[in-house]
Amino acid sequence: MSIASKVCKAASLMCAAVLAGALMVGLTACSANDEKAIKDGINTELGAFKNPTKESLETYVNQVSSADFKQIEAYGIDIYEFLGHCFSKFDYSIGKVSVNGNTATAEISLTNVDVQTAMKDTMTEFEALGQEELARIYTEGGEKALMAKYFEAFYSKLDATSETVSSDLTIKLTKTDNVWNIDNDSLNALVSAAYGGANFSNMM
Repeated sequence: MSIASKVCKAASLMCAAVLAGALMVGLTACSANDEKAIKDGINTELGAFKNPTKESLETYVNQVSSADFKQIEAYGIDIYEFLGHCFSKFDYSIGKVSVNGNTATAEISLTNVDVQTAMKDTMTEFEALGQEELARIYTEGGEKALMAKYFEAFYSKLDATSETVSSDLTIKLTKTDNVWNIDNDSLNALVSAAYGGANFSNMM
């Protein structure tokens, strides 16, 4: 694997891990009205990403404990800076919620920049530096220097992008012990849509 590919893979893993980790948090059905509980829970979690500050996201970031995420932290990348750039243009709306016993569906529309395209464009620019230059950066500052170089360019791409992508999806939920949880397939689709339709598995 080339140096550039290794950095891009690490970035892809971080994108997928952070939002998935947050959305795996159950939506507590504290209301007798399950429909309201689901809407309130989704609003709380997606609303935190619509307003991507440390204060709004710290609760969710602290719950991400995967080895991939810890590795990214070791590279010296500020996770809140990362999320701030990725979700600066993020928006969402919740449509109809239908409850049938301990299962439910929720219609959600999400809008964001195409994070995967920005990542690929950054990868192209990064590779264009050439292995010799990348090796020089690595020799002088190690993997942290390479990551810093990549993310500086990546953030610039995201900030300069004005075009957004909208995705409409219906997510499935299941209630266990009075907590609504998003089904795995729906979670994967939601993460992809939140990043503008990204499919990070194609980049790993």
